[in-house]
Amino acid sequence: MPKITIGETTLTVEREPGDPKFYGVTFARGESNFLYWLKGILNAKPYELDLIKKRVQKDGHLMGDEYQQYLRTRKIKIGKPYVMIFNGHYQIKGIEEDWNAGKAVLTIERGTGERGKCLLGFYNRFGYNIHETDSNGNITELVYEAGNCPLDSTTVVSLDRSHETLGTLRKFCIQTGKELAIERGIPWGGCQREEDPDEMMHPEELE
Repeated sequence: MPKITIGETTLTVEREPGDPKFYGVTFARGESNFLYWLKGILNAKPYELDLIKKRVQKDGHLMGDEYQQYLRTRKIKIGKPYVMIFNGHYQIKGIEEDWNAGKAVLTIERGTGERGKCLLGFYNRFGYNIHETDSNGNITELVYEAGNCPLDSTTVVSLDRSHETLGTLRKFCIQTGKELAIERGIPWGGCQREEDPDEMMHPEELE
């Protein structure tokens, strides 16, 4: 079992006899396997940190390439402390090289959960739209908009010509929102139904 020292900004892991070594430069496999092994130790007693291992680029909390991974608090909650543990010199070499040599020093970033930016979706019988919000929950940007036409998602048609149900439009809203959230590296905040705009509008005005 390794000797682990947790400081304010670093986590030091020192090899002991019998501890495994990790290898693999391609796809950062060696570092990934080391972090997976370390996660198991840090989630057990006496640490019980409740960490998960995530890809940096897909998770949205740190910046990195498509292969870099890191450990972070499983659920980042508003007003609660969290930690992120990662290789601070990833661009130079994998952390498994230091570990195999006897000692690895990882970087710790600490913070308190805040309401961050996210994507929100809204749908009605005439289509759906997806917006980005700021850290205070205010809508700041229209990201995507689609109509209710079964043949052309950019078109809005009268209700008697649309065969898309509310359930189908909601499904499309969620699917598109999640894809855009991954693309933008921010969380998907869910969707909700909104009032149908101008229900008295004449059909020809909707085409």
